[in-house]
Amino acid sequence: MRIFLVFIFLISTQLAFTQISDSLSIALQKGDSKLLAHFFSETVEISIENEEGFYSQKQAEIIVSSFFKKNKPTSYTVKHEGGSKSKSQFTIGTLVTEKDTFRTHLLYNKLNNKIQIIELRIESAN
Repeated sequence: MRIFLVFIFLISTQLAFTQISDSLSIALQKGDSKLLAHFFSETVEISIENEEGFYSQKQAEIIVSSFFKKNKPTSYTVKHEGGSKSKSQFTIGTLVTEKDTFRTHLLYNKLNNKIQIIELRIESAN
């Protein structure tokens, strides 16, 4: 019985994590900087075009919003996900926009079933 309960707990945790991960994918696919910023930690390391550094949630949202205005997304595909047994996880994906194709890298911590993005990199795939 105890093994069954542990199994159920692990499955429910994974499902919750998958739903949050799906929200990140949707935010990138739609170019929704507000939804993406919802997952930012208090300080986020951003590397997008000429913007590189550590920013507050609000500053990071403005930078991401500016990027999405210049590069309207048409699709987003997760290429690889992983992480350690600790709280750190990552997602690598491909963001296709009307102008270019970009490689994305998200590094985030999972605390109490809540994702906090600590690093976002968007770089040209060409």
